[in-house]
Amino acid sequence: MISVLRQPKILGACIIGGGLVAATYVVTNFGQTTIQPSTGMYAIANEPPARIYIEPTDTDGDGIQDWQADFVNKTPIVQQATGAAENAPFTPETLTEQISVQFFETVIRARETGDIGLNEEQIVSQTVERLKNSVNDTIYNTRDITIIPTSQAAIYTYGNTMGGILINNNVANNEGELTILQRAMQAEDPTILAELQPLAAMYKNMRDQSLNTPVPDAFKKEHLDLVNVYHALYMNITGMEQAITDPTTALLRIKRYQDDATGLALSLRNMYNALIPYANLYTVEDPVTAFLPFGPVNNQ
Repeated sequence: MISVLRQPKILGACIIGGGLVAATYVVTNFGQTTIQPSTGMYAIANEPPARIYIEPTDTDGDGIQDWQADFVNKTPIVQQATGAAENAPFTPETLTEQISVQFFETVIRARETGDIGLNEEQIVSQTVERLKNSVNDTIYNTRDITIIPTSQAAIYTYGNTMGGILINNNVANNEGELTILQRAMQAEDPTILAELQPLAAMYKNMRDQSLNTPVPDAFKKEHLDLVNVYHALYMNITGMEQAITDPTTALLRIKRYQDDATGLALSLRNMYNALIPYANLYTVEDPVTAFLPFGPVNNQ
């Protein structure tokens, strides 16, 4: 009993309960008990009224007496379990969360260390560097492609294969990545961002199909430039899709997008320039003609 009463909540409940019982007794019996004049050293009270006992009946047979049933909560009380997930520490997942946590941790650490810690300029510079490094994409090189000897047959097959990749993966009548992104942000509607997915898939497919294409040795540089710019644009558009949930990634990708789009135009022109000396191998019906719009005459 002593150990129970040492618990603050239980002890408090006992005190409050005792007070309620005492108050109820006073209200119920107020005016029923009178004090008679003393005939000696003690006061003599009137005879108290007889007690009324409650019949111990249980009409519905649920094990609870009828008079107690009114005090029983019919709705079960469900104790919400406190799982490990609720008590788990916050783990930043998006780039926005990670950079924010790292930034404030660095600021707090600098204040704790005083003069020997980083100053504000160094903290900002460090954060900017982290942001720049976070959008460094994979760079594909000669180890990632199959290089074959250069021959007219190999060039003919290669040019038509690469032209076919452009034709077969083109998303017709697309609105443009930045236009879709602008509409989504103005409407504050994340569902609009789903319209970016076909464009991201286009660049991903062109990247993967180009990586699986045997490359004549004379075209390996132009080929890798094209593969890497396909990959960069795929990553940029995928990052734009996170504009609502991870705005930092989206902003960094938007900043890179224009440079990579320019890189795509240059890479396609370089491929055109690499193929044009072998124009006599092709006909106007061949898929390689997909590179014609990127020639110098059409880009003046």
